[in-house]
Amino acid sequence: MTVSVDQQLHALAGALVLGVIAGVWYDLLRGMRRRIGSLLWTAVLDLLFWLPATVGLFLWCIYAGEGKVQIFLCLAVVLGGWGYFRWLSRFCFPALSALGGLLLLPCFSLRKLKNFFIKICKKHFSFGNK
Repeated sequence: MTVSVDQQLHALAGALVLGVIAGVWYDLLRGMRRRIGSLLWTAVLDLLFWLPATVGLFLWCIYAGEGKVQIFLCLAVVLGGWGYFRWLSRFCFPALSALGGLLLLPCFSLRKLKNFFIKICKKHFSFGNK
């Protein structure tokens, strides 16, 4: 059983990229979380971050580590995320926040429609109080 340097470099590069992808995904959800502001939706968005990030990390470690989770791959993911937040996040976050706002637009529209419908129903079906 030999250890190939090419395989290790491939695994390391993939883990760094996975860390950057996790950082981009976090920034997208961070923009959405700031717009919503609800504790319940914050928990849901945190779950939407951690579940794919954990599964992605585990699957990459198993694939690249040939069935074994190797610590250097986990550290490389952390390093990739740190590098993204250190150098790229300040440039990418405004665009990702705007994209998150566009993704939330149907939710806000449905909320306004629901409030309008409730207002109409209260106005026309309030005969029980009269």
